[in-house]
Amino acid sequence: MFPLLIGSTQTEAGFFPGTPLDPIDEAAMRTRVKQSLRSDDAGADRVIAAYRKDQPNITNIDLALQVASDMFAWNSSLTEAERKAASGERRLPICITSLGVRRCGRES
Repeated sequence: MFPLLIGSTQTEAGFFPGTPLDPIDEAAMRTRVKQSLRSDDAGADRVIAAYRKDQPNITNIDLALQVASDMFAWNSSLTEAERKAASGERRLPICITSLGVRRCGRES
C-alpha cells in the first residue's frame, strides 16, 4: 500500500498546447470564465469577484487560467481524494495540494 499524493498547479490549464497565454481584456476573460464554469453572467461575476478578492493584482489571463484549472484539475483531484478516503483504506495518508505558479500568461 502506498500513500496517495494528489495535486495540481494553480494554472494547470496553461500547459496544454494551443491554450492562449497572451494578455486578454476584461470581456475576453469574462467569456472564458463563463465557458469554464458553464455559468451565466451573475455566476461568472461572483467567481471573478472571489478570485480578485483573494488575488487583487491577478491579470485577466491568469484569472481565466486559474478558473479553468480549478474546474477540471482541482475538482478532479478533490473527487479522487474523497473516493480514496471512502474506500476504507484509512491507514494510508492522503495529501492534496495545489502548487502556486506565479505567472503562466505572457507579459504584455
